Amino acid sequence: MAASPMYPITETTLLVAIQENTAAFKAGLEIPHIVTKPFIDAFGFMGGGGQTIGLLIALWIAAKKSEHRAITRLATPGMLFNINEPIIFGLPIMFNPVLIVPFLFTPIISIVIAYAATAMDLINHTYVLVPWTTPPVISAFLATGGDWRAAVLSVFLISLSVIIYLPFVFAMNKQK
Repeated sequence: MAASPMYPITETTLLVAIQENTAAFKAGLEIPHIVTKPFIDAFGFMGGGGQTIGLLIALWIAAKKSEHRAITRLATPGMLFNINEPIIFGLPIMFNPVLIVPFLFTPIISIVIAYAATAMDLINHTYVLVPWTTPPVISAFLATGGDWRAAVLSVFLISLSVIIYLPFVFAMNKQK
């Protein structure tokens, strides 16, 4: 994962939240926090920052350029473990005005949906600290203590991210 100047603040807060959730679960109390480190990783960073697993699948579906197909093949193994640097720097995303919009908004949309699902008790709160390299879907299942509904939500969010990224992949196909 890329370093962020906010890392010391966000990581500490999110890790304290998961510790409090774990303690509440063990004590049989109501789990207090929705947003935790594993929540963000499991529902907002599938495939890495930018929910790029959706971009990867969209590229598998619609990429026309040979260099995009090559980057897709190269990035796939790492993406299964949320390592997305080949896509980030290979396309590139950072200086690509076409991809920056879905890269920024797809995780936000996913996190809002997952937050709402958790708040409405459609899925369990996260209370298990799962490594960020745990593959998507499995991480949601494990972080929520084995809640199959969280895994289903994760599949839905990946599908949604593919739908969000597809028009942008079509636009990239048309670029010179």
